Amino acid sequence: MSKRFSSIFLVVLPICAMITSAFLLLEPSTEPHAFLPSSGGNYYLGKEEGENETEEQKRRLAWIEQIHRAAPGTDWRAIDRQTRLKKYKAWLKKAGEKSGGPVSIAGGVLTGVWKEKGSNNLAGRTHTADYDTSNGKIYLASDGGNIWRGSLTGAGWEVLNDQLKFESVELVRVIHREGSKRILVGTNDRYIYYSDDDGASWQTSTGLPLMTSYYEHIERVQVCDDSLATVLVLLQGHVTGQTSKVQLYRSIDRGATFTPYMLLPNVGNGDLNQFDLWLPQYGNSKAYVVHNDQSYSIDLSNDNLDTLGVLPGIPQGYTMLTGHLANNGTVYLYAYVNQLVFRSADNGATWAQKSDLGSDPFFKTSFNCAVNTPDVLFFGDIELHRSTNGGTSWTIVNNWADYYQDMISQLHADNPAVNCLRKADGSEFQLINTDGGTYISNNNVLQVSNISLSGLNVGQYYSSLTARYDTNYVYIGAQDQGFQRADLDNGGLLHPEQVISGDYGHIVSGNDGYSIFMVYPGFAMFFPDASSNANFTWDFDGSNTFWIPPLMADPDYDDICYMANGNKLTKLQPSGSSLGAENLLPLFNGSVSSMAVSPLNHDYWYVLTDNGKFYRSVDRGETWVISSISNAPDGHYLYGACVYPSRVNLGEVWISGSGYSNPPVYFTSDNGATFTSKSNGLPSTLVYKIDGTPADEFLFAATEVGAYVYIKSEAAWFDLGDGVSPDQNYWSVDYIASMKTARFVTYGRGVWDFKLQTPLALENVPSLKATLSPNPASSLVNVNLTSVNEPVNYQLFDISGKQVMNGKITSATASLSVNQLGNGMYLLVMWDNSRRTAEKLIIRH
Repeated sequence: MSKRFSSIFLVVLPICAMITSAFLLLEPSTEPHAFLPSSGGNYYLGKEEGENETEEQKRRLAWIEQIHRAAPGTDWRAIDRQTRLKKYKAWLKKAGEKSGGPVSIAGGVLTGVWKEKGSNNLAGRTHTADYDTSNGKIYLASDGGNIWRGSLTGAGWEVLNDQLKFESVELVRVIHREGSKRILVGTNDRYIYYSDDDGASWQTSTGLPLMTSYYEHIERVQVCDDSLATVLVLLQGHVTGQTSKVQLYRSIDRGATFTPYMLLPNVGNGDLNQFDLWLPQYGNSKAYVVHNDQSYSIDLSNDNLDTLGVLPGIPQGYTMLTGHLANNGTVYLYAYVNQLVFRSADNGATWAQKSDLGSDPFFKTSFNCAVNTPDVLFFGDIELHRSTNGGTSWTIVNNWADYYQDMISQLHADNPAVNCLRKADGSEFQLINTDGGTYISNNNVLQVSNISLSGLNVGQYYSSLTARYDTNYVYIGAQDQGFQRADLDNGGLLHPEQVISGDYGHIVSGNDGYSIFMVYPGFAMFFPDASSNANFTWDFDGSNTFWIPPLMADPDYDDICYMANGNKLTKLQPSGSSLGAENLLPLFNGSVSSMAVSPLNHDYWYVLTDNGKFYRSVDRGETWVISSISNAPDGHYLYGACVYPSRVNLGEVWISGSGYSNPPVYFTSDNGATFTSKSNGLPSTLVYKIDGTPADEFLFAATEVGAYVYIKSEAAWFDLGDGVSPDQNYWSVDYIASMKTARFVTYGRGVWDFKLQTPLALENVPSLKATLSPNPASSLVNVNLTSVNEPVNYQLFDISGKQVMNGKITSATASLSVNQLGNGMYLLVMWDNSRRTAEKLIIRH
């Protein structure tokens, strides 16, 4: 690839994006796709549900903690939850207003409209579900913390808690008692929620103990089918001043309030993963507990705890418990302990080992028994396993890769839960939760049908890039739904195709989206033509990088990108049939966590590290000068997530990152020599990404707790969601000047657009009058300007949007040599300090 000329100046960016977008529309490829497995895990607990975490899972969890860097003893999850609750309460005070109407910020300084973009067809992870026989509706929990309501056919999905997400949902239960209905939501976090108005508003249960450390959390929430709908919670927590213990809490008012119930005998402390609690969903019985090899029963009518049988072989480790209540009152119990499956057919009195699965579950809810037969079991890891003989032998329902050939009747990889439920007539069906949405089965998972192919908009996205040459092309990096590509944006929901499965982030391009780079945990990928599937890859040692290391496209070379590779930058460029890599010097003082090139001068490079160190170079990375963000107020615990150089003034740079023990955003006007906090109006949270309008009058921030906007004239940040966009983790934002749109991606509710209605500084700029002759031209083209009050800048672009000439015109008439250029259509953009124009030029030799 040839080197391109100097950067496109600020004033011409909107014109170039609008005119070049009409030049070319590429056809999507139908080449076969490659597929890669994903990793499981609970994002917000900071732990995996399975006992034996893979190295990749451990790295992912370490990365999550690292990007939320804070002072020792700071609970960043609690800080974010308080921010969410504050915003939710403010929304409720406005009577829960929610509409697609205009949003007005700062008294009308900024107005715009939110638009949901989906995707509409590629659902992300779902956790668990219940069925309400009174209205024939499914109540479904997504990994993004939302409760959805829909039909058994997958029609009419609607979200019930867009303004208050719930972390790590493990139970949804619709409870009918005494003529009233309650939706109860149990989590593996520290909270239980409920709604008495079918999701219009939500309350938080009270009475649970303090749970503040890594190992203190809720392990199980179970509901008894008795007259009170008694709720039991297995957790590890503590009362202030007392030792943390594994214990049961109980609610007799359907989960509104809880009180301590009992400590389990001789095991007041321990690894909470080695306990489990089970109650049948249908029919009243005792509660059952297993801790490693020991089983117990609890009679809720008299609060008696009885010691039952011992599992043979003294198993110890990660424990799960499920069971079946037979019509004659016999309880069949199944325990999973450290990959071994045990069965009791006599209410837990005696146990026998049935099989060695040799596999760890995806979640604690991944182990379940059919409700209408005691011998059918389900176990989910990457693939769903099924037993019809009480756990003696197992078969795989389908290979995880089969999904990509048949998304309707083949399960997606990763299985958080199989929900065994009953319809109003008593017949059983199953809802199977996967990383690709939810499936239904009416025959114990012999056949399944995907009911999340439309409308269940729970995409979990890390990154997006919209092509500037044609904004129909939208590229998205998802969690376990891979690299997605849409080739048509008709203003409604996007319907992208999944090009390759897995987890992809940091999609970047140096040439307006004609070619793109992205990264997966373990390799980087380059698509020389982003509309096709041909690509180059480079494998890297993931142990030395962040789980998804950031990338920086080179704005002067279409095929060069730089990856943050530990404490250094690695230059990536195709070489032969693969992607070549070259490690650059110097080694930085900390791991590189973000980097950027100034759009005003491509010699100005910036690097930010995970320990708050800022580096600047004015010679394309040959030499560097270091600054410490700690010279700003309380910048000691900044994890650098984003570097945003100004589009207007060289040397002005915004940086953002973790802001739990210090401000989340800083600003420098002297090229990084000094920094000041620019966090007025922002909550204490993590700011993942900043992008802005061409004149910097509005900066948009994607944060852990929503979308925010900095209004330069107000010198403050404002909540951009305004009760319209969902409460989610906003991972990235991409401002598309030609559309006047800030495009946000969320980790749980897909893509959301904020389209500005406010006039911007560069709109309605007077036209610079010019004519070109001859046109078509062959060797020279004469440029005639009506007046020249100052030097006029010009840039010439070919049909692909690549700059091929630039310079200045100082008189009313000038001649440009185009003899060296090929035949075709070009765009000549000219501007001075107050005027601009763009003229089409045809060259024919």
